[in-house]
Amino acid sequence: MTAVIANMSTGGATLGTQSTAVATINDDDVAPPPPPPQRGTLAFGAATYTVAEGGGTATVTVTRNGGTIDWTGGRVFQSGFGVQGHFENLVSGTVLLTGDGLWQDGRFENRGTVVKPGGRKDPDQFFTSFNSAFASSGTVRIESGGLDLPRLSRISGILEVSEGARVYFASGNHLLEGSSVVRGAGDVQASSGIVESSGAWTLEGLTDIRGTLRFLQTSNVTVRQMRLAGDLDGPANLTVTHRFDWVSGRMLPGGSLTLAAGGTHQTVGGVDRSQYRVVNVAGTLVWNAGRIFQSGFGVQGILHVWPGGVWELAGDSSIHEGSVLNQGLMIKTVGSSNPETVVSTLTTRLIQNGTFRIQAGGVELSRSSQSSGVFELSEGTVLHLTGSRLRFEPASRISGAGRVRDGAARRCNRRHTDRHRTGREETESSRYGAPSGP
Repeated sequence: MTAVIANMSTGGATLGTQSTAVATINDDDVAPPPPPPQRGTLAFGAATYTVAEGGGTATVTVTRNGGTIDWTGGRVFQSGFGVQGHFENLVSGTVLLTGDGLWQDGRFENRGTVVKPGGRKDPDQFFTSFNSAFASSGTVRIESGGLDLPRLSRISGILEVSEGARVYFASGNHLLEGSSVVRGAGDVQASSGIVESSGAWTLEGLTDIRGTLRFLQTSNVTVRQMRLAGDLDGPANLTVTHRFDWVSGRMLPGGSLTLAAGGTHQTVGGVDRSQYRVVNVAGTLVWNAGRIFQSGFGVQGILHVWPGGVWELAGDSSIHEGSVLNQGLMIKTVGSSNPETVVSTLTTRLIQNGTFRIQAGGVELSRSSQSSGVFELSEGTVLHLTGSRLRFEPASRISGAGRVRDGAARRCNRRHTDRHRTGREETESSRYGAPSGP
């Protein structure tokens, strides 16, 4: 739009520095179309390529600088004629994984942004698989479905997983460097192979360990949910705030695992499990079934029930070696109708400074143990003392209508009276000697 002041000489007006303005009238009756995708530039990696006549090959490298690629699905192959392709998404570039498909062989490198958009989909059915070497120093954001990384991967940027979405680290080695960030309300599954994490791991969704997940951080790592059916490894101290499901697998020697107060944590299934670190129970841990082994790799595991913590024995099984330190509440809620022969067995050193409440079935202490706390035995329950060295401190107490069988020196089948619930009987057992070290 141009404005002109006429007859300036007669009216005495003067015109200052002239400028140009543009007036745009938007037709808002119809929504404007979306802007077209940003265009990128394709460039050759070298000025010349040479190949001998009648033989030999020339490898031509083409990179895309910036722009947006919308991959709607299908398969991309990057291996052939004896060479491996290399796709590089530069800092200003965006790759949209709108469809589901396969990126096969070669190398995919992201320095910009990779997004899998869309509504919520089942990540086991709708996923994009990079069966190639995958590296990302930029941002990878999975908003829908799944991202499968079945080969080698190296991530030094941001991996963000939205609720309902999932990232699979499958066979091979996967390295999340110190600058990496894993976050979001979705799930990350270490399906197989080895995943090593040195960066920030603040995932609110499920950390699902089926292969090996090694936390190498020097600071504490806190996750909301964890499922263990593989190997938990590494020196970092871990805290699970809401839910821990121990399906199978091992806790290898390393940092501690704390099951936070207010959380619900449990063993799932009746298989054997191993743990060779310190497990702190500050919330509630329900031991449903399956044996637990605490000795291996030259170390002894420790299960520590903190004050306010609860370890519930909801079945008849056994824990072997290592130590159990109870400063909170150990409670047996489910047991056999024959507590004389079918019991929960603690073939481990028990340091019982809290409350051990037996509401059902039987419990056997078959290793050197000591107590300055309280045993509460409901009617029909049995506490079997078969360890060779049992020390009950004067402050300890056994109460309730249940029975104690002392297999170390005598069998005691009588129902306890008030006298037998005082420190006198427990002190009498101290003649079996002090417990050995863990």
